[in-house]
Amino acid sequence: MRQMPDPALPVEQLPPMPSRVQLGYSTPEGAFLVLSDSRGRPRIVLEIDGDDRPSIKVLDASGQVVSRLPDSPS
Repeated sequence: MRQMPDPALPVEQLPPMPSRVQLGYSTPEGAFLVLSDSRGRPRIVLEIDGDDRPSIKVLDASGQVVSRLPDSPS
């Protein structure tokens, strides 16, 4: 899902809109939901891996993990 542009702009003036939400799955790797900031940088990642282990990661603007649940990967 991409960020919504200003509806008042004519179609030919619309700037590229960054991706804000990504949802995906793969049977071997599990499933994920990624929420990105207004510049399209991933900031929150919710995952369930292929072994059914859930995790939540909060990322800084450079993509480094600043917080994680559970506290450490198992």
